[in-house]
Amino acid sequence: MDVSPTKGLSSLSPELILEIASHIFSWADLRSARRDPYFLGRPSKPNTGLAGLANLRLVCRYLSQVLENDIFKSLTFDFHVTRASEIVVESKLALLAQSDSPASRHAAFLHIKCLNPTQVGYGPDGRYFHDDFDEKLKAKALSISISREAYIQRAVLSLQNLRCVAFTIEEIDEHVIQVIGALSSLPSLEDLNLRIGTLTKDPTTLGLNKFHNLRSLTISLIVNNPRYYRFHESDDECSETIADHISQAIKQSPELQHLIVLQPARSRYNVSFQNLFKKATSQTHIHLELLHLALPDLVLDEASVLRHLTGLKYVRVDGSAYPFSTGADVWGPLMAAGIKLRQITVSHLSPPLLTYLASYSGLKRLHVLLNYYPHRESTIGDTGTFFKQILPLHGLLPIINSPGHSDPYYLPGPYDGLIFETSTQETALTKAPIWLVNVCVDCVPDALPLVLEAVIQSPECRTQKLELNFSGTMMYFGCGMGLMEHYRSCAIAGQQWLADLPVNDVERYPPIISIDNKEYILAMSEGDLGRHSYQDMFKGIKQPSGVGYESDESD
Repeated sequence: MDVSPTKGLSSLSPELILEIASHIFSWADLRSARRDPYFLGRPSKPNTGLAGLANLRLVCRYLSQVLENDIFKSLTFDFHVTRASEIVVESKLALLAQSDSPASRHAAFLHIKCLNPTQVGYGPDGRYFHDDFDEKLKAKALSISISREAYIQRAVLSLQNLRCVAFTIEEIDEHVIQVIGALSSLPSLEDLNLRIGTLTKDPTTLGLNKFHNLRSLTISLIVNNPRYYRFHESDDECSETIADHISQAIKQSPELQHLIVLQPARSRYNVSFQNLFKKATSQTHIHLELLHLALPDLVLDEASVLRHLTGLKYVRVDGSAYPFSTGADVWGPLMAAGIKLRQITVSHLSPPLLTYLASYSGLKRLHVLLNYYPHRESTIGDTGTFFKQILPLHGLLPIINSPGHSDPYYLPGPYDGLIFETSTQETALTKAPIWLVNVCVDCVPDALPLVLEAVIQSPECRTQKLELNFSGTMMYFGCGMGLMEHYRSCAIAGQQWLADLPVNDVERYPPIISIDNKEYILAMSEGDLGRHSYQDMFKGIKQPSGVGYESDESD
C-alpha cells in the first residue's frame, strides 16, 4: 500500500530527513547505497541499502525521494579494465540509457575517470597503466567496449539535471568526442572541468567551442605535442588552436564566474593564449570573480579586457618557465584599473605584487606557494616592507598550517607555502605544531628568511612550540627535469641565514628548525635567548658525493 507523506515529514527539510534516515537505516546500508551508483563500473555485493530504499517507497514516498536524491546525485564512470566489471558496466549503462532511472533524474555531478578500458599511461589515481594485458583482460576490455559503444551517448544525454562534470582525457578517440558532444548539449551543465593529457591528436577535435552558458570552466593542459599549439609559424595544419576554442566557450558563457586555465611548465610551448580575453570579450560582457592561470603570455593591460574583470575577487597566478610567473603583466594593470582583490595566490612575492598590495587595503587572504623554476632568477620583493607595512595595512597574520594534498598532482597543495589571513579565528586550516615547508632555497634563494620571519610573527609561535621542517628537494615537475634534489640547500641555509635570524623576538616558545631531518633549536631554553654555535651546528651537514658544491666546513 502506497501511503502519502505525512504532514510532519513533508514539512521537514531534506537535511533533517537525511538525519532521520540515519536512524532508520544502518550507516553501513546508507554508505553502501551511496557507493554503489557512485563508481559505475566497479563490482559490488548485493546492495541492501538500495533494496531498503525500494521498500521505503511503500511506506513514505517523500522520504524515499529525499534519499534517492542524496544517493544518486553523484556518478563516476571508470571503465578501465583493471577496475571495472563488464556486467556492472553493461547493466548500469543500459539502465541510464532508458532516461527514467533514479540516477538519470537525480545525478548532478559526473566524474569520468577513465573512458578507455585499455588506457595506457598515468591515470587519474597516479597509477601507470601498461599495455601488456593478458588474453583474459583483453576479452574483458572488449566486452566493456561493446557496452560503452552501445549505451554511452544515450546514458550521458539522459542526465538532464547534470550541473557539474570532471573529465580526465588521456587520449582522444571517437568515444571521447561523442561524450564531449553529448555533454555540450545538456542545458543544465554549469561547471566543466577537463584535464587533457598527453594527446596524439589535435585537441581542437574535442569541440570545446560547443559549450555555452557555463558558470565555471577549468581546462588543465598537459599536451606534449608542440604542433597542436601551432608552435611553428609555418604550421598551417589547423586554422584554429585550443586557445581559440577556449575563448569561444568563454564568449558563449556570459554568466561565467570562475575561469581556470592551466598549462604546466613542463609543456613549455609557445601557446597562443595572449588574446584569450580579447577574443572572448569582443561582443560579450562576462562577470568573472575567480581567475586561476598558469599561462606564458596572457595580456591583461587592454581596457577592453579589464572592464570585464572589475568583479574579480580572487586571482591565482601559478609559476611557469615564462616571465608571467612573476605576475609582472598582471598586477600593474589590475592596480591601474582599481581592482581590489580579496584573495590572492602566487608563487612568490614579486616586486610588482608588493606594489599592488600597497595600493589598497581589504585583502582577506594571501597564499604564497614559495615555488619557482630555476630557469630564471628569483625576484622576491622587499620582505621588510612586506612585514612592516603591507601586512598591517590589510590586517593579515601569518597562519601556521599542516601541508595539504595536491590535486592535480603537478600543482602545489592548497596549504603549501605561506598563508596570511585577516583572522586566525576565521581560518579553516588545520593547525599543527609541525610545519613542513616544501621549498628549495637553491631555486628560491630568498624564501628562507621570509619563512622564518613569518614563523616568528605568527600567533602560534607565542602559544606553542613549533617545528619547522625544510626539505632540500625541488617540489614537483616544474623544473622540467623530474624531481631534482638540491642537497646544498642545507649548507646554504645554515651558512647564510640561520645565524642572522632575529631570535630575540622569540620570547617564550622558540621554534625548532629541522633541515633534512637534522633538528636545531633557536634558543637554549625558556627565558634563555642565547644562540647555539651555528658553526658547530652545521658541521654535521655533509654533501653527498657527486654534487657540484664544495662546503667551506671542515670535518
